[in-house]
Amino acid sequence: MGLSSINSLAFAAARNNCMQPSFCHPNALTHRSTALHASIVPKKPNRVIGSLAGETIEGTTHNLILNGDHKNILSPELINGAHNHVKDTDMETTSKELLIDTPKPISNAQKKYQPLKPQNHGDKLAIAAITAFLFLAVGAISTYSPAGCWRYYLAGGICASTSHAITTPIDVVKTRQQVDPTLQEKTMWQATLEIIKTGGPFALLAGLGPTFIGYLIEGGVKFGIYEASKPITQGFLASLAVYFSNPALDSRILCLTLCGFFSGAAASLMLSPMEALRIRMVSDEEFFDKNLIEAGATMMRKEGIWSLSKGLPAMFWKQVPYTITKNASFDLFTTWLYGAWRAMGHSVTANIQIAIPLASALAAAVLSCVSSHPGDMLLSLVNAHEGSKRTRDFAKDIMDGNDGIR
Repeated sequence: MGLSSINSLAFAAARNNCMQPSFCHPNALTHRSTALHASIVPKKPNRVIGSLAGETIEGTTHNLILNGDHKNILSPELINGAHNHVKDTDMETTSKELLIDTPKPISNAQKKYQPLKPQNHGDKLAIAAITAFLFLAVGAISTYSPAGCWRYYLAGGICASTSHAITTPIDVVKTRQQVDPTLQEKTMWQATLEIIKTGGPFALLAGLGPTFIGYLIEGGVKFGIYEASKPITQGFLASLAVYFSNPALDSRILCLTLCGFFSGAAASLMLSPMEALRIRMVSDEEFFDKNLIEAGATMMRKEGIWSLSKGLPAMFWKQVPYTITKNASFDLFTTWLYGAWRAMGHSVTANIQIAIPLASALAAAVLSCVSSHPGDMLLSLVNAHEGSKRTRDFAKDIMDGNDGIR
């Protein structure tokens, strides 16, 4: 094993934070350096111990054991010092032990080693501005809606954000199974246990911030525009039916479909930035410990502002079918169930007014999940990692794969 392998192991250890036995996965170090078998042992604070034995170097067996300072951090200065010390050591001697002094202990305020490159606070301000703009856009849309429609925007936003926030753990598992090949063949329960094992229970709450904010905006736009546009669209279709002498144009199903299309398209525009952040925070380990502002600033700094909207085509493929199916089917189911209940000679009590909407919502939810799933899969793949691949490229890769459309 050469010195470069030792140095690469040290950097791998620093990147993986594997400085304590309780945090070190058995394969964490050997993942980046398969030729090296490393062990982590606790030592006194502010010291690094390197013991060489176990790997063949000029006929002698050596092994590297690393331990960080009292904050379990290996800084580049420490790693370079260890590298130079090893280089100056007689490697032919069996069972060498290296004792290397670390730099001054890291203060409590320094949770991790920070890069020398100064942070660009402009990126964080840009993410905050984008978020504020989305809220203002919803307010402007509701202002120009017919009188009384504000309640649809408010109720839609509250219900959508709450329901999606509650189901965040399920969404995390779903997204990880879509983008992580090691989890794709596992059941939902097995994937959940694997995520908890590697990232802890709080890994199931990754992306909660952009989920809540994104669907607060998306829900307000989706339900608000849908309900506000129904009388306008119905009147327009009735006029078309008269003009073209075609009664089929004056169709309630067509009206609900068009309203679902318009509201779904508007919701896609509003949700796309937050959904890009959510998926990256769930699927990319570099973003696991970042909040919404930090994740957005990192994406903009590395990939530009358009990284927040590169999944927009996939978002349309997901959100438009989802909105049409869910909203239109809910209206049709409730109308049919109320009619069937009255036809049987029953009165509509308060309990029935709760039971019928709940039953309709359940049926609409199942149908909308099925219709939106292909687009949801593409959305996760597009936003999961850096790169210039487009939605159609991922769709082609899926179709050309062994599993095909499945």
